[in-house]
Amino acid sequence: SDLRQCLTQLSQLASFPNSVKLQIWKLRYPLWNACVDISNTTAIRSSSSATTESQAELRHIAADLLSIAGDVDGIPSPAIKSASFYHKTGQIWHSLRREETSS
Repeated sequence: SDLRQCLTQLSQLASFPNSVKLQIWKLRYPLWNACVDISNTTAIRSSSSATTESQAELRHIAADLLSIAGDVDGIPSPAIKSASFYHKTGQIWHSLRREETSS
């Protein structure tokens, strides 16, 4: 919830210079990749619904970071990449039967 609150505050700031947008994109990758690694590990074991929901929320935050950053010079097709991450996250929420999240 603290991360979601920070993200909300970040989204309320004025537009960012390209260097900050690029940093936001770079911060998103470790968060997303950690979720993928956890998901792959828990797929081997039985995972609880709460763990899966936490991962979905973190992936949703990672996708939101891309949306906040917007167009970034040096990133090819940022809007398409952002949409792809939202799509992947939406599929996870759908599998949890949680199409509407509290975010």
